[in-house]
Amino acid sequence: MAHRAVYETEVGPIPAGLDACHRCDVPLCVNPAHIFFGTQRDNNRDRDAKRRTARGERNNKSSLTETDVLNIRAGTTSMNAAAKIYGVSRQTISEIRRRKTWQHVE
Repeated sequence: MAHRAVYETEVGPIPAGLDACHRCDVPLCVNPAHIFFGTQRDNNRDRDAKRRTARGERNNKSSLTETDVLNIRAGTTSMNAAAKIYGVSRQTISEIRRRKTWQHVE
């Protein structure tokens, strides 16, 4: 990737096993001053802390809202009935109720 090539040309080698992460959160940025190093896990934590992940309603492919998720969790209808009401699969309802998905919604 360009930011890695520019960093290595201008500053020096990137430590083995580490990602070159962006402080500025601009993936196309090639400014070496905006680069910090971390593991993939560090990079993911940075992304999550800055809320750059399109989760829940922010994901343009989501057909549910946070209110829907809260209602699904609080509901007493069967998974099949809830799936029909919300236009999703029974598996989706199951994963929401078991908090495998939409974990960020309390």
